Amino acid sequence: MSSPPRWLAEMANEITANLHGTDLLAPLGCHYHHNQRADQWEITLFASTTHVIGGSFDGLKTTSGFFLDLQQVIAVFSDLRSCNWQSGSMGDDDEAGAHIAIDGDYEGRKIWLRILSAPPQSLEHGREARVYQSQFEEVW
Repeated sequence: MSSPPRWLAEMANEITANLHGTDLLAPLGCHYHHNQRADQWEITLFASTTHVIGGSFDGLKTTSGFFLDLQQVIAVFSDLRSCNWQSGSMGDDDEAGAHIAIDGDYEGRKIWLRILSAPPQSLEHGREARVYQSQFEEVW
């Protein structure tokens, strides 16, 4: 996939600055798609999983705990059409699961933003916790 447009990277950074880990936050992911028919950008942000390597929890995949300053995230948008919370998955094909969804405008562009409580299960882990080396290694 090509690099995101500069404005999208700036927006993602502005939003993720309001995502505060309760532990050492795993790498953040951003998926995006421009729906040309609706002239809307669909953007999904999430913290990746951590894969434990070694020790008694070898093979465990964990998600990062975090809280979100929703008021600051909403302030990023020049116009807000809706802000919703989905408490869990709506079916077997719903990889978004629990998330915040915001529909609004950013720098004149229509945006549908989702901030997931956990990464999509189909994605590989973004970090490895190497127990015997006492270190984290970012994978992506």
